[in-house]
Amino acid sequence: MDKQRIVVLYGESVLMDRVEANLSKQLLGVLRIHATSKDAEERLRHISPDLVIFDLDTPHSQFVIPFLKDQPGTTLLGLDTTCGKVIALSSQHYTTLAV
Repeated sequence: MDKQRIVVLYGESVLMDRVEANLSKQLLGVLRIHATSKDAEERLRHISPDLVIFDLDTPHSQFVIPFLKDQPGTTLLGLDTTCGKVIALSSQHYTTLAV
């Protein structure tokens, strides 16, 4: 049996409500973390999701870069409703041989 994919939605906007409603219909584990949660970063690290979707206008979204450094296999999707764009962020660690 395949491992269930875990998707975390970060934020409490109407956009995140719609994304949650649509993803809940799929065979995914969808979890919601509100931006006001004081332990959001710790919860994300503990959950180790496959995908984090967040509204770029959500306050307290500065966790993105440190989270990518700690969880390089996780993809982050930032949704921007003002421009109608999606920004995908992911990281892989590479050893550099020279600068």
